[in-house]
Formats: sequence, C-alpha cells, structure tokens
Amino acid sequence: MGTKRVPRVVQPFLQRVAAGTNEIAYLSVMDGDEVVYIARNGPNRSMSTGYVLGARVPAQVTASGMLMLALRSDAELADWLATRQLQVFTSHTIASMERMKLELARIRAQGWALSEQQLDLNSRGIAVPLRDRHGTLVGALNITMPMGHESSEDAVARVLPVLRETAQAMRNLI
Repeated sequence: MGTKRVPRVVQPFLQRVAAGTNEIAYLSVMDGDEVVYIARNGPNRSMSTGYVLGARVPAQVTASGMLMLALRSDAELADWLATRQLQVFTSHTIASMERMKLELARIRAQGWALSEQQLDLNSRGIAVPLRDRHGTLVGALNITMPMGHESSEDAVARVLPVLRETAQAMRNLI
C-alpha cells in the first residue's frame, strides 16, 4: 500500500468512526519501535487528548502499538521483548517485561487492544488491526479519548463495534 495515497483513501472511514463515536479516529502504522499517526479525523479537542498527524509515539504505551506488537510472529515478538527497555511515563505504564508479555498475549488472543493512562493520565486508546485483502496487517485503526466519566467496559462497548466494522469495510481498499 502506498502510504502517500492512504490518508486520502481512509478519510471517509475515519470520518465514519469519528461520527459514530464522537471521538478522534486515527490510522497508524509501525515504524521501528514507534507508532506513527498517518491520518486522523474527529472533533478538534485540545491537543492534550490527541496526536498531531505524523506524531511518533513509543509503541509500548499506545493501544495501536501494543496491538501491532502483539500480532507479530512469535519469533519477532520474542526478539522485541528480549532486546528492549520499557520506558515509564506514568504510574500506569507497564514497566515489567513479564507484565508486557502477558498483556501482549491477551491482546493477541482477543484481537484488539485497550491502553489506559500509559502515556498520559488523561487518555485511553482502543485499537483494532487494519488488514489488506490478503489478511496482511498493514496498520491499526484506533481512537484516542479522554478518560472522562466512562468505565473501560462502557468505552469498549461503545467504540469497539464501530472500529471493527470500519476496519472490515476497509479491507478491500488497501
């Protein structure tokens, strides 16, 4: 997929997610150990609850990054875990490799990721994989929202179906 044309192609889908959830929707890809946000759509909240286009964030503290790590092959993931130091940003950041291994296994099993307060205390992210028509992982579709007055369960119940349905609809385009 040529990343140049992707943001244009995905805008209507990100718009659908933003409209269906009232949250900011992103398309992100992995570059080394970082997640890069290559397209976004949604309410213009203060930038403290969102990422600017092109922003690079350590994969280990974002829903989309953890998802893309979890979906790597066993060998690639084992190598990543064995050769990285986890950075700590908040008291909620996963700081131990043991705990990270468990979390990535859980994400792989359920097929989506939730990250709360790991990079900053006010934000929660939910991500689903974005695959091409051959089933190859090409990125993640995610929303970032303020922690707000909603439980994790309620946020996931409200947002995950919209993300999943949109990722499925995008498969034939990429």
